[in-house]
Amino acid sequence: HAEETVARLTAKVMQPICVAFMTTLVIATLMEKARCSYLPESALTILVGAALGFTLEACALLPRGVLLEINAPTLNMIFLPLIIFESGWSLRSKDFASQFIYIAVFAVLGTFLAMLVVAGLLSATGGGAQIIHEARTAVTFASLIAATDPVATLSTYSALQVEPLLHIFVFGESTINDAVAIVVFDIMNDDAVFGPPCPNKLPLQQLSLNIGLGILKKLGGSIGIGVLAAFIYTLVLKCGDMRHAHSYEILFIVVSCYLTFSTAERMHCSGIIAVLFAGIFMGIYSRPHLSKDGATLCNFFIKEMAIYADMGVFLLVGVDIILVEGKSLRFSLWVMLFCLVGRAVAILVCGWLVNAAKRMAGRKHGKERLTLSRSYLFMMWHAGLRGGIALVLCLEMGDWVDVLNGTGTKQELINATIVVIIAFLLLFGGTT
Repeated sequence: HAEETVARLTAKVMQPICVAFMTTLVIATLMEKARCSYLPESALTILVGAALGFTLEACALLPRGVLLEINAPTLNMIFLPLIIFESGWSLRSKDFASQFIYIAVFAVLGTFLAMLVVAGLLSATGGGAQIIHEARTAVTFASLIAATDPVATLSTYSALQVEPLLHIFVFGESTINDAVAIVVFDIMNDDAVFGPPCPNKLPLQQLSLNIGLGILKKLGGSIGIGVLAAFIYTLVLKCGDMRHAHSYEILFIVVSCYLTFSTAERMHCSGIIAVLFAGIFMGIYSRPHLSKDGATLCNFFIKEMAIYADMGVFLLVGVDIILVEGKSLRFSLWVMLFCLVGRAVAILVCGWLVNAAKRMAGRKHGKERLTLSRSYLFMMWHAGLRGGIALVLCLEMGDWVDVLNGTGTKQELINATIVVIIAFLLLFGGTT
């Protein structure tokens, strides 16, 4: 019986996935050799995933119910901890620190502005042009779709060696705005904050208190767990003196991101935020306790594992195309339009504030500060791609969505998120 199970899983799961990964790697290598940059590697992975999904569906090897069931656990417990940890670990701390306040304006204020614009447009057009007609659903969906993931853009930036200022702004904003989007989403998605979805709604004062306490608990708790975990891991590396064993110190660093993620989730905090801050602080304080060769190998190994995890995310997004139905496309077009408008408002407002602050600081210290030009601001707007975080959050939306907004709404939102990820990646990732 066990042998039959192994044989069935290898034939229906392991073999198709391995073929898809290897196909992507071979085609990506050929495209890089031919200097073909109009199709990013992530977009190529999605296309291969789509081919895999349609093949599995045609052969009746992947029921849609199973795909929906494995989506969130696979993304959350396998791929995202590595991707998020690597973004924190590889953060150029000096460049990031020098621009932190300005980056935070885009990542925090900009994300809130984009959320409000998208939520407002969804509410204003609800019931007629598109399916969302309830305020909580609009804000929740706006919060998850506001999380940018410009992996294809950053890859192109690295290849083209663009200006460091533009690179650190795009990278830094995408790193921090994930935390903002996750906290807002978790609060809006929590029935403990809003009470039962119908019909007795909480008083506004009680609701405001619940939201405020929820944000403090979720954000503060997650950051605290990440920082504390980084301190403990650094102490272990220092006291354990693992410098003589390169493989062990590298594996210790890699496994730490999964332990941090699981600990935060068990304590009802955000594993993604905890892993992000653990990665940032470990990149600063744990790296010096690795051997010189170990640090070099660790940087390489974590980077390659994150690339593998990114491929897994976009491969899964490609497979998920089989879930999208024709009726979802109209709503997806509205969502894309609202996202572009929201991103434009956020970039224009935050760009003006940042440039004004830079000029004031320059006059105060007698030095000219490098401001963000119109071309920089346009490229930041252009870099507003969506990725795995948006899909994971959408998959985690509660059943209250269908209760408040009508049966089938949650599936429509999942479909729209998949379409937005793919469309923005092909449109903006390929034109960077």
